[in-house]
Amino acid sequence: MVKDKVESVTTKLALKAFTAQVKKVIAALFVYNVVLSALALYVLVSIWPDTGSSSWTYTERANLFFRSFVLSGEVTVLLIVIVMGALGALAYTATSLVTRVANRSFDSVWALWYLVHPLLGSSLAVVFYFALRGGLLNLSSMTTTALNVYGVAAVSGMVGLSSKEATHKLKEIFSTLFEGQPSPGSQKDAQPPSTSKP
Repeated sequence: MVKDKVESVTTKLALKAFTAQVKKVIAALFVYNVVLSALALYVLVSIWPDTGSSSWTYTERANLFFRSFVLSGEVTVLLIVIVMGALGALAYTATSLVTRVANRSFDSVWALWYLVHPLLGSSLAVVFYFALRGGLLNLSSMTTTALNVYGVAAVSGMVGLSSKEATHKLKEIFSTLFEGQPSPGSQKDAQPPSTSKP
């Protein structure tokens, strides 16, 4: 009888400590998301080109963190792609975090996923941008003056927001480019074991 009471008290204390730890992880992830989103928005506003000017592609002055930089048009567009990919991923992680917390289904095992996902969004946005500019969709002859910077930013944000779908689309493009016989075991190794996604 006493042993059962001791185990019950020990279990309650362990659950309370675990709950406090999970709350700290949730708070840290929330602060991380807010700070990173604010930083990304600040950088985006600071580097956004004056699209009304016909010479925005050659040099663009950006003021970041109390310093002034001169950026070429290509660098400006690439930075916009990186930042918008991160913002799209941050929007997704914020939605996922709030949904999981509201449903009381948050699992701290996914904390690393929440931390790394903005980097994944940026990386995928850059790969998509290079695929478009590299000629896979016949945009290679375009200069940055012919690019619609709003369209580039929108696509980059959507790639970050929909990283799973973007990854599948890149795989489709890759398989179309390099059609051939699948290597033995490629179908078996193509998908990781299924787990619940945040």
